[in-house]
Amino acid sequence: MPRIPADCIPGIANSVGGLGSNQVILCWIIFVLFVIAMFLVWKIWQLRLIFPPNPAATAGPPPSGGEKKVLASSRQTIFSQLQELSGIARGLIRKNTEHFDAVRKFQDAFQRTGPEEEAEEIRRQLLEEMDRMLKSCEKFGATLNNATRQFGRRQESMEQILVDSSLDYLTRLGNRRVFDSRLKEELFRTRRYGKPFALIMMDIDHFKAVNDDHGHLTGDQIIKLAAQAMEAQVRITDFVARFGGEEFVILLPEATGEEGRAVAEKVRQAVRNIRLNYGDRVIQITISAGVTVIDPSNDTPESLVNRVDRALLRAKKNGRNRVELIMPNNE
Repeated sequence: MPRIPADCIPGIANSVGGLGSNQVILCWIIFVLFVIAMFLVWKIWQLRLIFPPNPAATAGPPPSGGEKKVLASSRQTIFSQLQELSGIARGLIRKNTEHFDAVRKFQDAFQRTGPEEEAEEIRRQLLEEMDRMLKSCEKFGATLNNATRQFGRRQESMEQILVDSSLDYLTRLGNRRVFDSRLKEELFRTRRYGKPFALIMMDIDHFKAVNDDHGHLTGDQIIKLAAQAMEAQVRITDFVARFGGEEFVILLPEATGEEGRAVAEKVRQAVRNIRLNYGDRVIQITISAGVTVIDPSNDTPESLVNRVDRALLRAKKNGRNRVELIMPNNE
């Protein structure tokens, strides 16, 4: 094997050392990209929990028009970020693989060379390639820093999307999908710890007539005012949601049936005090409410909702603008 000139050995050592250092940098960059990609995949998984891919196969209702828009926008944003990450990773791997192959070829050629002048030429080309590799890594490092800043901003956007997808777009209360999830959680908690909870279902009286007489925009305003009145009358631990249309529900953890009736009565009176000016007229609204309490031994989410719905229907049949309580096994 040809003897390597002594004055070339320091340059080769520096080149090989630089090669190893940059390979470590490349591995760290790819690792960071992998972590970011896993974070985005986790966000997609969260969105699939809130919006199942096949709503017809679940017990809940299909997404509303507003929810579908949020879902489409959020998924498009996440997938575009994943594509950008994939492009950066492919570029890093491709460029650094090219540099690595070039350096290995130079090393092999150097080991085979004889005359000192040829070795010096290979050494010069090797150092030039290493310089290009360093510049390439610096360029991709700047690209990665810029992408990291963008992902930081988009992470905040993703968090807001998740919040928005759990809220009713008109009232900003919890939506039906989140209510179904919370109801199951409360049922599990009751069975485990023995703490009761009450459920209230409310309906704005004669709401169709409001829409017909005053228009849907006025109807939307009434729904928002009623939602605000409900939130103002409950504890921070209670959960208020829009069940659908002009119907609302309130979950009251660690509350008895009578305590649920008292809260429903407070809400009924607060809504009755709402006044909305419409031209030269003043619109006044009322609500009917049904209340029930969990039977941890026998209730399912469906049976609980069915019972509180029957209590609401009883309130309507008995004249509206009233509260009716139905206890388990006492109808």
